[in-house]
Amino acid sequence: MPLSENEINEIVSYYNLGSSVNFKGRLEDGFQSENFHILSDKGENVVRIIFDTEKNINLCMKVYEYLARNGIKTPAPMRTKDNSHILVYKGQYVVIQSYIEGNDEFEPKKIKKLLEFYGKELGKLHAVSLTMVQELGKDIFIREEDHVISVRNMAKRYPLQDDYINKQYKEWEEEIENIPADLLTKAVLHGDIGPKDFFFKEGIFKGIIDFNAAVYDYLLFDIAPMMMYCDLFYPENKNDYTRFVHAYLEESPIKK
Repeated sequence: MPLSENEINEIVSYYNLGSSVNFKGRLEDGFQSENFHILSDKGENVVRIIFDTEKNINLCMKVYEYLARNGIKTPAPMRTKDNSHILVYKGQYVVIQSYIEGNDEFEPKKIKKLLEFYGKELGKLHAVSLTMVQELGKDIFIREEDHVISVRNMAKRYPLQDDYINKQYKEWEEEIENIPADLLTKAVLHGDIGPKDFFFKEGIFKGIIDFNAAVYDYLLFDIAPMMMYCDLFYPENKNDYTRFVHAYLEESPIKK
């Protein structure tokens, strides 16, 4: 649903962003959104049409808002004049968030240099997400499917024919069964985090994006994909793994 400048101005009129709005252009679309860059009296913002349920969008915006308010660099959501996170415009769900400029550093050489940074920032994120649960409660962040149920349901919907993948799935089931869950920490996690979600401009960190999959679950389920995307699961990279984990534990609320 491409938006014209008149439509952008009409959407902005429902917010307290001032009277001067300049449409700067369309940004790259996300997996579940169309994004439009604007400049208002309050600074640079992104108008987003999000293709998801109202419940999930509200959950996501609550996460963004709490994180931004508590020192995590992330696209802060704007509330409408009616104090809502979501505007329904022509049958579509619209939100406005602050603009995070820059790009990710998703290249092997750059990732290797940033391992301590990624560990530290992920630890900070988890520390704040734990206070989020303590302050706001966990119920609003629980989705119908947690990570384990989601994988199991996917395996049922798409039966595994490949012997190698089937073997890996069975090993995963055994590992899940043997994890001492009572010793693990739960809070609100990003849900699909990797180096691609950390934005930089000219070497300066600008913020973390894409909390669409945020959910209350084991923080381990954020640590694991970061290790995967950074190639830390290879035995020959154990020193890199150690650098990442030590940096993470300096900030994180979880038990070693």
